[in-house]
Amino acid sequence: RSEAASLRERLGRCHVLDWRRFGDAATNTPDGAKFKLDLTKHDERQVARFLLALARKEAQPEEPRLVDCVWSSGDLPAAWQEDWAAEVPREGTLSGAYAFSE
Repeated sequence: RSEAASLRERLGRCHVLDWRRFGDAATNTPDGAKFKLDLTKHDERQVARFLLALARKEAQPEEPRLVDCVWSSGDLPAAWQEDWAAEVPREGTLSGAYAFSE
């Protein structure tokens, strides 16, 4: 197990996430812009809120920011990001990636 993984587990993802360079695998090891969030944990719901807000702020027509998203507790409807911006569920795992514009 890596030192970064140990810190992430002990301190929580919110405290070790490099918010300014979210997609940088060198600072957000091991996944860079990919994520797998356990929504039963407060810390990981906070990261989900951050990603939803960032995606909304950087939204471009025909260029989604949150891609390949899967929720273990059900299907994600078309408007899931708007719904979740109001309230992130407290169950399941959300996984996917954040796509940066070129």
